[in-house]
This record gives sequence, structure tokens and C-alpha cells, in this order.
Amino acid sequence: MYHASYAGFVFVGDNLIDCFQVSTKAHDQIPRKHPIINRIVWADMNMEDIRAVIYAGAMMHETGHTLGIFHSNTPGCDDQEGKMPWQISFWKWRPYKSVMNYEYVYKMVDYSDGSRGRNDFNDWGRIDLTRFQIELW
Repeated sequence: MYHASYAGFVFVGDNLIDCFQVSTKAHDQIPRKHPIINRIVWADMNMEDIRAVIYAGAMMHETGHTLGIFHSNTPGCDDQEGKMPWQISFWKWRPYKSVMNYEYVYKMVDYSDGSRGRNDFNDWGRIDLTRFQIELW
């Protein structure tokens, strides 16, 4: 989807548990929004490599929701107040290095294993593969 109301969105509800959308317009703009910060975060990566990480992180984030990882069962996941360093939640959830944490969603392509101590969570342990066994029709 080129342009949507959300950068990414997982559809949850009757017959929609296995669907998500990722907006290309929103994600293509990310490397251009803060070029100086992005150069620090992604160091020597070229724009195509940065774009690949952004899309892979977004798709893995939405797949995490499809697999049962949500804000309601994983503190730090989708925390709107933890996106910027001047916000307290940013520092609180910093150990939670996962694409499910908005701080890392465009910087890495991995779920957390919960090994970083306090305020880190084991996403791999929360993945619920039985969600694909649900009779939808």
C-alpha cells in the first residue's frame, strides 16, 4: 500500500488475524526525516540498505502482532511515549531491544529474547503459533 493513515497496521478481528499493511510512503520518508541522526544510527549503510532494514523491521513488527505480541501483554511494545530520548518511557524500555519497541523498529530486525534484565521481555517466548490453528470461517 503506497499511502495509508498508519505507517503500519495489523488487522485483528474476525477473519483478519493474518493480515497487515505497511505504507511505502511513510517508510520511504524515514531516512530523509532526520539525516544526521540516521547517519549516526545506520553508520556507513547506503540508502538501499537503510531502506531494507526499515521495511524488514516494519514487516517483522506487524508480524509480531499477528503472532500475539501486543501492548496489552508486553510492556514496552507499541509505547507511543517511548519514541524520543526526552521522554521517560524511552529510557525505561531501552533494554527491550526488539522490533516491537518503537525505538528499535527501524533500526534492527529481531525480537528480544528477554536476556537484558529489567524492562526486557522475551518476545520469542510470547509467540503463539496456535493462532494459525484458529478456525476463522
